[in-house]
Amino acid sequence: PGEGTQPAQPAPVNAVIHEYNFTGEPAHVGGSAPTYTILLIDGSTRLATAGWVQGGKLHYLDLESRQMVLSPEVIDRTATERANAEKSLRLDLPPG
Repeated sequence: PGEGTQPAQPAPVNAVIHEYNFTGEPAHVGGSAPTYTILLIDGSTRLATAGWVQGGKLHYLDLESRQMVLSPEVIDRTATERANAEKSLRLDLPPG
């Protein structure tokens, strides 16, 4: 550039939203939050919208957003893992 010339102005920024659709997605993608299934040894079922392991126990939010806690010895691990895998979900469970 010669002396006294102005640098070129950058192009204006434009916001762009991209939407991607993949086959084989879990049913909750693009819709409501996932619902995890927790099966207990006594045969009962708990449903959760979120879950995490803390202090060796499973903490989860039930469908009414209440925080609940389960000890690992009351969880039917195999059935819980299977039920969530069928929905393409993975819920971390405490060791036990």
